Amino acid sequence: MSIPFSQRPSPVIVIIGTFIDTPTPRTLRVRRNHYCIISPTTGKITHLAPVSANHDDVVRILGQEVYCNSIVIWLLSSQFVCPGMIDTHCHAPQYQQLGSKNNLPLVALPDIFVLIEA
Repeated sequence: MSIPFSQRPSPVIVIIGTFIDTPTPRTLRVRRNHYCIISPTTGKITHLAPVSANHDDVVRILGQEVYCNSIVIWLLSSQFVCPGMIDTHCHAPQYQQLGSKNNLPLVALPDIFVLIEA
């Protein structure tokens, strides 16, 4: 039995760094030196804004009582966040099974053969 997301105990998460999104199908937006606040009750982004040169906006926001127990994540310059509901995965090619003519359904293969991936 799983606990609904809104009832899971979790702190506010604040991420500071680079964020990449696609507001339209033909636009890639890169937001460097931004901060993002994620709600602990919904898991959704509540704030996404640029960090000022002296970081006073982040300090001011994190100084509020609601954010005093936040988890703050500072990303490295080589890291970024790409928020959204996207399924980013790939399957390893299975060329070695190609043409094996075993006449078995794909579901039965793991029980009989060790498939070689990559």
